[in-house]
Amino acid sequence: MKTYPLHTARLFILLIVSLVAVMAFAEEKPLTLYGRIKESVFKNDLPEAWVYTIDENGNRKDSLTVWNKSNSMFSDGVINDFARISFLVERKDSVYVFEVGCEGYTPRTVVYKVENVGDREDTRNIPDIYLDRAPHKLREVEVTASKIKFYHRGDTIVYNADAFQLAEGSMLDALISQLPGVELSDNGRITVNGEFVESLLLNGKHFFDGNNNIMLQNIGAYTVKNVEVYRGHSMMEKFHDNVNAPKRLTMDVKLKKGYSIGWIANAPF
Repeated sequence: MKTYPLHTARLFILLIVSLVAVMAFAEEKPLTLYGRIKESVFKNDLPEAWVYTIDENGNRKDSLTVWNKSNSMFSDGVINDFARISFLVERKDSVYVFEVGCEGYTPRTVVYKVENVGDREDTRNIPDIYLDRAPHKLREVEVTASKIKFYHRGDTIVYNADAFQLAEGSMLDALISQLPGVELSDNGRITVNGEFVESLLLNGKHFFDGNNNIMLQNIGAYTVKNVEVYRGHSMMEKFHDNVNAPKRLTMDVKLKKGYSIGWIANAPF
């Protein structure tokens, strides 16, 4: 059996121990992950971004520092700042989750998988992380919708009674006085755009033999749904089918559904 000198054996053992130590160091040396955070439109880096690692329960674990580094000058003379993160991980297949955000941008969750780490691989680059600009939030404001006061339906002008501001307890005459283009005299005479209204109706029928003032002063404005102005025939002319009779300017006050039955039942026509 071949023997070796004592000093040679010691060198051989030292070499074995050193090799084992180097291999152990290589196994224990972590892998460094690098990443850059940019905005999605112009692809500029976001130095003010923040990053958290997320544990298996979905909770924030560690905060990663975003560090800046001046980039070399480009040909157009512009110097940019990198927004980079570095993160030490074990040299084994694993999955890492990051929460990335920046003021003025929508945060996002990034999942990165580490696998097939090479023996001599020390670093690995995470694909660039892009953040979208957050939607612009407007101040809370109270919006009051304005109601249409009147509109045309064919040859008929329809006034929306609810669109007019009246004092509590106002009667029909106060409403009629506010209608655009309408004038009401003290004796109950009504004109629309200067033309005399020959018939004032309540739900299509005469009220108290056409005495306008009785109707104007006894019907609450709050009961009115709308006021229609059109040219039409009288009920008698319609009854006799007198289509050749001249049409008269007519104002027809339409009551809201809840008030129509009572007025029609009690009004003498």
